[in-house]
Amino acid sequence: MRSAITALSLAIAGCAALRQPRTVDASHGAVFGVVRDPAGNPLAQALVRAIALQGPDSGRIVTAVSTLESGEFLLRRVRAGTYNLQFLLICRSVITRRHNIRPDKVDTLRVTLSPVPLSECIPE
Repeated sequence: MRSAITALSLAIAGCAALRQPRTVDASHGAVFGVVRDPAGNPLAQALVRAIALQGPDSGRIVTAVSTLESGEFLLRRVRAGTYNLQFLLICRSVITRRHNIRPDKVDTLRVTLSPVPLSECIPE
């Protein structure tokens, strides 16, 4: 009985893995990273977006995600090319990094968002 349950669990896990989209392939790459404050604390709910700098989507946001409680994010299956990666969170500096996403690769980034003065983050 125990081996049947184990086999069933493995079969279900295998099917779930097959349904997951691949993170990278021959024409797509990915970016994994973490967003932190200057003290090294993770920043949850920061917006991470990729803006294409070439091709038919030039100037457009092609993908965006929010960071997890751990500050981690994953931009998956982004077509290979050059992008501006923007990192935004209310009352924090906005960081823009030019980044070349390579096919079949997962790049790793670490980003620090510093606080801005209260007068700059609350409209009058």
